[in-house]
Amino acid sequence: MSILKVRKWALYGVIVFCFMPLWAVAQDDAFACRGSDGRINATEARHVVRDVQKQYAKIDSLSASFVQRSFIVALAEGEQSSGIMSFSKPGRMRWSYKAPREQEVLVRDGVMSLYQIDTQQVIIQDVKEVLLSAVPIAFMMGIGDLDRDFRVVSACKTASSNLALTLEAKVGQAHEGENDELGGFILLVDLAKKTPIGAKITSVGGNITEIVFSNQVFNSISSESSRFVLDYPTSVDLVDRR
Repeated sequence: MSILKVRKWALYGVIVFCFMPLWAVAQDDAFACRGSDGRINATEARHVVRDVQKQYAKIDSLSASFVQRSFIVALAEGEQSSGIMSFSKPGRMRWSYKAPREQEVLVRDGVMSLYQIDTQQVIIQDVKEVLLSAVPIAFMMGIGDLDRDFRVVSACKTASSNLALTLEAKVGQAHEGENDELGGFILLVDLAKKTPIGAKITSVGGNITEIVFSNQVFNSISSESSRFVLDYPTSVDLVDRR
């Protein structure tokens, strides 16, 4: 895998890699089925998808804590990071990474800005250039439709009684060239609230990223909030790749 491909994967889904010792995918897997008794039939799964879309349509903004686990096959390296995210429809997101090192990722108006605080560098890029597929991120950013854009491959309850929905884009929803590296997409759903609480993305090469949210607060942020303005010193190394 080329360095360019690694960088593209690292930024997919507004995800930043800060490498730490290898983590075991099987350990504490929030997306794993709890067993054969946890399987959900196709009809019930489709009903859940529609309920999730209805609930998500009511959400204008979200703030939450997150834990992210990532693994890149080509580098045989993985990491766990954490921080706080903010989201406002349509299409504004900020990911504030607190550990293992501070970084800020802002997505706004189709542009992604990555501020690496320790190196004092800001990278600006068209968000489409760093996505494996526009379809999953479109849903998370409030411009897609879960029921319209995806079909359910399988569904199961997890050990925490959440629901793991394995999804794939329906024919015609993915634009040419956007989906050729996306190998898998699992949406983790709170069954009681019918809201998304995590996502797992796998590339065709086997790279994995998992994000799980907690402490969610809904509809408390304006789209014009200062959270969606990235401030940094004028002395930073600014790299504009648009």
